[in-house]
Amino acid sequence: MYCKQSKRTTMKYLKYILVAGLAIGSAACEKPLEETPYSVIPGEQAYNTKADADAAVIGMYAALYPNYWMYYGGYHMVVTDMTTPMGYNTPGGDLKQMVDFAWSPANQYLQNEWRHMWSLVFRANLALEKLPGIGALDEAVKKEYLGHARFLRALGYYDLTSLWGDVPLVLRSNIGGTAKPHRNKQAMVEAQIIEDLVAAAAALPAKQPSNREAWATQGAAYGLLCKIYLRQKNYAKVEEYARKIMATGRYDLFQPQTEGANKLYSDLFLESNKRDNEFIYKIMYAPTEDGLNGMGVHNRPTDLDQFEGYAYYGVSLDFWWTFEDSDPRGKCFLSEYTGITGKQYRAPKQGETLPTNIAPMPAVYSKKFFVEKGKDPNFDGHNMPILRYADILLCLAEAINEQTGPSAEAIELVNQIKRRAGATELPTSGFSKETLRDKIFQERGWELVFEMKHREDLMRRGTYVEACNKYIAARKSRGALGLANVGPEKLYFPVPQEEVNANPNITQPPIDVIEFPAIK
Repeated sequence: MYCKQSKRTTMKYLKYILVAGLAIGSAACEKPLEETPYSVIPGEQAYNTKADADAAVIGMYAALYPNYWMYYGGYHMVVTDMTTPMGYNTPGGDLKQMVDFAWSPANQYLQNEWRHMWSLVFRANLALEKLPGIGALDEAVKKEYLGHARFLRALGYYDLTSLWGDVPLVLRSNIGGTAKPHRNKQAMVEAQIIEDLVAAAAALPAKQPSNREAWATQGAAYGLLCKIYLRQKNYAKVEEYARKIMATGRYDLFQPQTEGANKLYSDLFLESNKRDNEFIYKIMYAPTEDGLNGMGVHNRPTDLDQFEGYAYYGVSLDFWWTFEDSDPRGKCFLSEYTGITGKQYRAPKQGETLPTNIAPMPAVYSKKFFVEKGKDPNFDGHNMPILRYADILLCLAEAINEQTGPSAEAIELVNQIKRRAGATELPTSGFSKETLRDKIFQERGWELVFEMKHREDLMRRGTYVEACNKYIAARKSRGALGLANVGPEKLYFPVPQEEVNANPNITQPPIDVIEFPAIK
């Protein structure tokens, strides 16, 4: 199931699943909606048939890419990797605020992420309330569909807590248009995430058929459990679920072909490999759908060819410079090109002064999402990986090291990733827990660049503030202006100003009571 199919079917059934924020467009172009994001308007006649249930599930998945470039269509990249030393942007406006660590509660990226995550949560809440009452639905199908709702509610809350920490925990679809929920403590929300994922893992199939290959599986639920336990530093549980994923036998590392002395690691991310077993859960975009996947047009220089790019999502030179010369992954970036006018561009090596006839590139562009020269990047069919097997192997390496210190297994897990890429492997001994931890975190950055994991990795390690300020100082030393220093107050984002205006309770200390529990 591709996004084009999902969006078309979702619109057909829109009267059944009216979600606040569904029709929201780019905040740069349209006035934001005034409705509260916490409720949906349930259609009482909507959930009667198998087709209605299908539409509900399709509608939940469509919330992950609601329209042009939103949520996992691109905006989620802005609020994750772009707000770390990994990201760089030259245009101005709200995006530059994010990359310069100078965001405010009025920033459109924060507002849109908040709304679309709540839209996902409440589509799932509505489905959990309505699906059990569809008598015409086979019980096995009903169980699976409820598993999808649990998985997607957990994903929505995972993202909300990752960015905002304490958020309201609301477990019903309609709490009234005047409701003003309080925030709940992050630990309480995370407990609900775990409960939902355990239920999802018991309900979802091991594999989806080809016409639903973008729907979640049991492995996806295990993967998100692995990630939430990693955030909590519950390493025994991380190991448990990582090993469950390995035991399925359904996932492995993509093994690239060689070209000369180089392994073509970047082939994993080609459109032709979008069904590779390394992807545990991914959003699959159709190259025939204009504008849903914003990575192609944003992850591209402005004058590469006849198709204009926006140069919004660049990988910083500072991060690119960290790759070892022997690591082929450092070559998986557009780092030089000839523009449409014949002008030469190149990203300088650290400390390099380029010849005067070559213009320096201020950033490089990841080939994971790069639309080939001569193709319209608005029609981008690349996957957006949410959970990848390489990520899980590195989670397991971290969990083993944190529990028992450096071991042959933990080192070998890292080396599996390096070996696949053609990079220099770690020595098999000589590490302390601390030095192997450093290597694992560094490997995560190199392997998962622009997969929306770097911010949460830095947060988990407790180095976000330090790493960002070091990056800011480096950029200032090269003449950059407008950057704000990072303090502990920027570990989480401010609640969007529109939400504060509508709900004064949102700024109050979190409470220990679920005000709007599930409807039984």
